[in-house]
Amino acid sequence: MGIYIGIAISLIAVFLVLSLVVTSSSSVLSSMLRDREEMLKDAIHAMVDDVAIREKTMRCGLVPGCLPANQNGAGRAAGYPAFIDTTLFARALLSSLLETVKDEAQVSGSEVDQLRQAVGKVSADTHLGSALRSLIATGEGSLKAFEADLGHWYDATMQRLSDIYRRRQRLICFLLGLGLATVLNADTLNMVDHLSIDSGARDAMVAAALNLAGNGDMIVDHCTPSAAQPADVAKPDQLQCLKEQAATLLTAVSPVSLGWKGDPLLAMEGWKSPLTWLRKIFGLLITAVAISLGAPFWFDLLRRIVGVADMTVSKRPAGNQGDQNP
Repeated sequence: MGIYIGIAISLIAVFLVLSLVVTSSSSVLSSMLRDREEMLKDAIHAMVDDVAIREKTMRCGLVPGCLPANQNGAGRAAGYPAFIDTTLFARALLSSLLETVKDEAQVSGSEVDQLRQAVGKVSADTHLGSALRSLIATGEGSLKAFEADLGHWYDATMQRLSDIYRRRQRLICFLLGLGLATVLNADTLNMVDHLSIDSGARDAMVAAALNLAGNGDMIVDHCTPSAAQPADVAKPDQLQCLKEQAATLLTAVSPVSLGWKGDPLLAMEGWKSPLTWLRKIFGLLITAVAISLGAPFWFDLLRRIVGVADMTVSKRPAGNQGDQNP
C-alpha cells in the first residue's frame, strides 16, 4: 500500500474514532438535557397555541408519553416524549376539536358540520385557528380527509424541526470536536507530518483502520439509555459508558501519538512565532470540521477506500506483489 493511501486511511481512521467519541458525547448530552423533548414541546406549543385544545390533545391518552391531567387539573411538567406519531397526533387533535362542541351540547348536523362548528370556536387570531380555517376551506369535506391534512401539517412542522435539530447538532459536534481536538492536540497537519516520516505508526494505524472498517458495530451508539430506564440511573450509567467507550476508541489511534508533548508550539521560542500559531489553529480547525461530518460519513468512506485498495492489490501481477512505494 502506497504512502499516500496509508496516510489517507490513517487520517480517516482518526477522524472516525474522534467522531464516534463526539457523537456519543453529543447524544448523551442531548439525552440528559432532554433537547428533543423540549424542541418538540416548543413546536407543538407554536402549532397549537390554543391552551385548552392543546391540553386536551396532549392528555387525551392517544399521545404516548403524555400523562392525563391529575386531580388538580395539571399534567406532568415533563410530559412530552421525544417523538409523536403523525397519525396519533392528528387523531388526538381532531378528537379534541370535536370535544369542544360536544361538551357544550352544540352537536347538530353531520360530522363535517360539527367540525366546522368546532373550527369556528377557535379564535382566528391564533396560529391554530388560522391554520384550521385554511385546511377546512381547501379540504375535501370529510373527517378522514381533514385528519390527513392535519397529519400533513404536522409532518411539515416536524420536517422543519428536524432540519433545525440537525443544524444544531452539527454545531454542537463542531464545538465538541474543536474542544476534543485541542485537548488531544489532534492537529491534522501535525498528524500528516508524523505519519509521513514514521512508517511504523502509519502501518499500525492502517491495521487499526482495517479493523474499524470490518466492525460495523463501532458506529452504533451504545450509551443512549432505553426509554424505560429511570433518569437518575441513566445519567451515571451514560457517563460511565461514555468514558469507557472513549478510552477504548482512543486506544485505537494511539500510534499517531496524540498529545501536546514535544509539540513545536511548546518548544523554546516556538510560541512566539505567529506562523506556528496559525498553523496550529488551522490544523485543529480542519480536525474539528472533519469530526462534525459524523462517524457514519467517515466509516462509509473508510470502507470504500479500503475496498478499492484491496482490489488494487489483488489485481497486481504475482511478480509485483512485493513492490511497494517507500
